[in-house]
Amino acid sequence: MAWEWVGPVTTCVVGVAGVAGTVWTAGRSRTAQLEAMRIQGESQRTHALTAEKRVIYAKYLRCAEMSIDSTDRLKRLVEKLQNLKSNPSETQESEELVQLRKLAEAEHEQSDSHDRELAALRAEIAVIGGPLIGSLASQTNSALHGYFVSGDFSEINAYLSRTVAVMHLDLDVSKPDRERIIERLIREAD
Repeated sequence: MAWEWVGPVTTCVVGVAGVAGTVWTAGRSRTAQLEAMRIQGESQRTHALTAEKRVIYAKYLRCAEMSIDSTDRLKRLVEKLQNLKSNPSETQESEELVQLRKLAEAEHEQSDSHDRELAALRAEIAVIGGPLIGSLASQTNSALHGYFVSGDFSEINAYLSRTVAVMHLDLDVSKPDRERIIERLIREAD
C-alpha cells in the first residue's frame, strides 16, 4: 500500500517545485524589467535635459553675438554723433544729426533688449546647467557690458571661447569626468 503513494507524492513534489520555480523566475523577471525601466527612464531624462541645455546654450550664445553686434553699431553711431557735434560750422541741428540720434536711440534700446535677454538666459543657465556654468555666464555678461566702455574684444572673445567650451563639454554626457573638467575651466576664468 505504501507504493501506491510514491507516484502521487512524487508528482506533487515535482509540481510544487515547478510552481516555486515559476514564481521565483517571475519575480526575477519583474525585478529585471523594473531595473530596465529605471535605466531607460534615466536615459530619457538625461536625453531630455541635454536637449533642453542645447537649446538654452544656443540661445545664450546667439544673443551674446547679437549683443556684440549691437554694441559695435552703437559705438560707431556715437562716434559719428561726436564728430558731427564737434564740427563748429554746424551750429544748428542738421538733418543728419537728428537722424543719427534716432538711430543711436533705437540701437541703444536694442542693446538694452539684448542685455535683458542675456540676464534671463543666464538665470536659466544657472538652473539647468548648475551654479558653476551660471557663474561663467554671469562673468561673460559682465564682460559684454564692459565692452562698450573698454572696446576690448579680446576679453569678450576669451570669455565666449571659455563659455562655448564649457557648454560643449556639459552637453557631452559620455565623459565621466566632465564635471571636474568644467569646474577646472571655470576656476581658470576667475
